[in-house]
Amino acid sequence: MTRRRRIRILGAAAFICAISAASIFSVYALLQNEQHRIATALKDGQYAEALARLEQADKAESDPNRLLKLYRLYVWFGKVEEAASALEEFISEHPEEIWALHELSEFYRSAQQPDRYIDTLWRLMERSPDRKVLAQLIGHYRLIGDTGRELQLFERATYLGLADKNDIASAALIYAQLGELEKAEALLSDLGLPKAPEDIYLSQTRFYILLDLRRPEEALDLALQLGESFPGQIGMGALASALEDAGFESFAAKVRLVAR
Repeated sequence: MTRRRRIRILGAAAFICAISAASIFSVYALLQNEQHRIATALKDGQYAEALARLEQADKAESDPNRLLKLYRLYVWFGKVEEAASALEEFISEHPEEIWALHELSEFYRSAQQPDRYIDTLWRLMERSPDRKVLAQLIGHYRLIGDTGRELQLFERATYLGLADKNDIASAALIYAQLGELEKAEALLSDLGLPKAPEDIYLSQTRFYILLDLRRPEEALDLALQLGESFPGQIGMGALASALEDAGFESFAAKVRLVAR
């Protein structure tokens, strides 16, 4: 290859690079201008114009916050399906943004779409479980009387270390209603003796479950502990009668001695 030919080739390559750089800069400038127009429209309250520009923007090259802006504008204009679609797409592209799932659940709740709301809460329980989400789900299933789902939630909450005293008490009462007395008694036993008068009913429930399970020694011990811990607040006579009705007269006599 002659020296003159090499110079021509290098010159042509330089020209192409220059043209490419100019084109890239031109596209970049156009994108920047378009983002500026969108920002200006939002700032000036020209939401319809901003929405139209965002909808036409190139997904791959536009503002990284395009989907969130679209979501908020769709909410502003009351476009429920479009808003949900934009936020769902953002969550799909940014699964680490847990706050967006919380935002989506509140959006569905406000939009009165209970099925989608509950589905999103379950997604949160899988991705980032917490007490607030758990309480929302339990409240929903308790309201509609779905004890099976409530127990499913309780078991998951227990596994995750999220279950509190109220969750345990509710699950125990559900198990008792379903006739699963061993499970109910085990949960109530885990709660221990009540620390306040308003929780006495839980220990009283355990007392009657122990009778049904034919475990009078434990029932007697529980009755005596309750009488000692809450003198004058426990119907010891009623507990004694329950022991008698169950055929445990000798145990009933011990309770009556305390009741005098």
